[in-house]
Amino acid sequence: MGKVTRIFQPVSSQIGTLQVSEIFYSLQGEGIDIGKPAVFIRTALCNLSCVWCDTKYTWDWSHYDYDSEVSEMTIPEIQEQISRFDTKHCVITGGEPLMQQMKLIPLLSNLKSEDYFVEVETNGTILPSDVIERFVDRWNVSPKLQNSSISKQHREVKSCLEYFASNSKAYLKFVICEHSDMTEVNTLIGKYKL
Repeated sequence: MGKVTRIFQPVSSQIGTLQVSEIFYSLQGEGIDIGKPAVFIRTALCNLSCVWCDTKYTWDWSHYDYDSEVSEMTIPEIQEQISRFDTKHCVITGGEPLMQQMKLIPLLSNLKSEDYFVEVETNGTILPSDVIERFVDRWNVSPKLQNSSISKQHREVKSCLEYFASNSKAYLKFVICEHSDMTEVNTLIGKYKL
C-alpha cells in the first residue's frame, strides 16, 4: 500500500476568511460618531434586499458580478490593509456584517487588542453572539421600515429589536422617505421601547 500524501492549506486561508466588498478610509457619516475619521470594512452579503439600498453591489448578484465585487480575504490580509490608515476607529458595515459574525470574531478580537474602537452597522435582524458582543464598542442599528419593501416578518425581528433596545451600546437610525414614515417609527419606539 502506497503512502498517502495530504496537502494542507495554511491555517490563515482556511480559518478567518471573510467575504469583503471593500476597505476604505473616510469620515463616519452617520450616528453619534459622525465626522470622525474611520477605516471601513464593507462586508459582502445581506439577508434583506431593500429597494433603496445604496450598496446593492454587496448582495444583488442579478445586477452585479460577485467575482468583481467580492474578495475572499484572510484576517491578516484585512489587518494589513487597515494598518495603512491613520485611525484607531474601525466601522464594520455591509451588506449585513452579522451574516459573517463568527468569521468576524478573530478580526475584532485582534482590533481590540490593538486599541481600536469598533463600530458595527447592522439592520437589526440577526442576533449578535455573546462572543462578538465583547468586542463591539458601538452598534449602529438601522431597522427597516415598510418603505424598504421588505416584508414585516423579515424586517421586524422581535428578539433582535428587544436585544438592541436593552443594549447600552446600541444606537438606532431609520431611513425616512416621507413624513408618514414617522408614524411607523413611533410605533416601533413604543412597541420595543427603543
